[in-house]
Amino acid sequence: MNSWIQDIEIVDTHAELHGSRVHIFVKDGLIDRIVPLDTPLPEEYTKGFTLIIPPNSLKVSPGWFDMRTTIPDPGGEHMETLQSGAAAAARGGFTEVALLPDTQPPLQSKNDIRYLLEGNPKHPVQLHPIACITKNRAGVDLTEMMDLAQAGAVAFSDGQNSLANTHLFSTALQYLEPLKKPLIHRALELELCRFGQMNEGYTSTILGLRGIPHIAEEIMIQRDLSLLEYAGGRLHFALISSARSVELIRDAKKRGLAVSCDIAAHQLAFVDADLNSLDTNLKVMPPFRTEADREALWMGLKDGTIDVVVSDHLPQDTESKNIEFDRAEFGIIGLETTFALLNTLSHAKNRLSLGEMILKVSHNPRAILGLPPVRIQENTPANLTLFDTESNWTLEPGSMLSRSRNTPFLGKTFRGKARGIINRNEIVYEG
Repeated sequence: MNSWIQDIEIVDTHAELHGSRVHIFVKDGLIDRIVPLDTPLPEEYTKGFTLIIPPNSLKVSPGWFDMRTTIPDPGGEHMETLQSGAAAAARGGFTEVALLPDTQPPLQSKNDIRYLLEGNPKHPVQLHPIACITKNRAGVDLTEMMDLAQAGAVAFSDGQNSLANTHLFSTALQYLEPLKKPLIHRALELELCRFGQMNEGYTSTILGLRGIPHIAEEIMIQRDLSLLEYAGGRLHFALISSARSVELIRDAKKRGLAVSCDIAAHQLAFVDADLNSLDTNLKVMPPFRTEADREALWMGLKDGTIDVVVSDHLPQDTESKNIEFDRAEFGIIGLETTFALLNTLSHAKNRLSLGEMILKVSHNPRAILGLPPVRIQENTPANLTLFDTESNWTLEPGSMLSRSRNTPFLGKTFRGKARGIINRNEIVYEG
């Protein structure tokens, strides 16, 4: 279908028309014409194009990219399938998603990669596999990284697991350097937080729950940075959570190390004191830290230390959450709320400009993964997210497309919403 998007504002600091209102014509999956609103629109321009998205104060940006999603398919299809996860991603405005290898079996062979990639033609959301660093994510033997990269892996990670073995860690960095693939690591010293349930501090003491100290993250980051300096390569820290972690990465960037990092959007919404409710939907890893840590995360986003905001979409079944707090599984689903949450909080706290937010959810993830940039310009593939920043809406269980419901945001009102995506010559538009 050849489509006409009428009167829409471009939000893309990399585009010449950033901030301009335009008409966009999409033909055979490509951006055929971009016509500024103050330019007369000849009648013949609209012939052969269907007006799909009428003017209603929408904005358009390069398609959003989530860099950290767990879809447990195969192995946990009752929690999420590739199809339901892709539908949830589209609802949240994502045109592309990088999937962690936390499946059964893990993404560690060409066949595992092929299973994921074969689902790609079935929906407009493109799925990118992140392959295991070590076999079965067990931290003992390295996978065949070159074969996996050639099969389509965009990065390497052991997912929710940390890699304690320093020899394997440095060797993996060296193997991946010529492949130009990042090693994605969730830095956590396991012995310091074994059986931990939440941030170690006043609230954990009052509640009688074993804590997860911030130093468990920080000493692993220090170790990883030393190994990166020694071995070379490209390192991306996933889900940093403490003020000290931000400082360490900021300093490493100043020293010229090839390091980047992300945070989960929900880390900006809560602190450890919020767990007084013992709501198991607030049980996440890394745990919510203190107000000072949250403030440091905002500062890191603003000054560019933190490159990416991710959903950290981690589906869990009801039985894993509807139990005692210390027995509940970690994790929140976030594909459908990431941008809305970031926009709501940033607007309330006057933190990030809209252009800065789009960098964190669009341009930066692709740059870190070495994927081609997405541009809003003529004769380029239409990979677009359509959204607004002002409307208020409430997350209701019946409106969600994910198979899981482990989110603390049910019944919460957000400001701003993804309205649709255009990608791979397909359109998903609200309504």
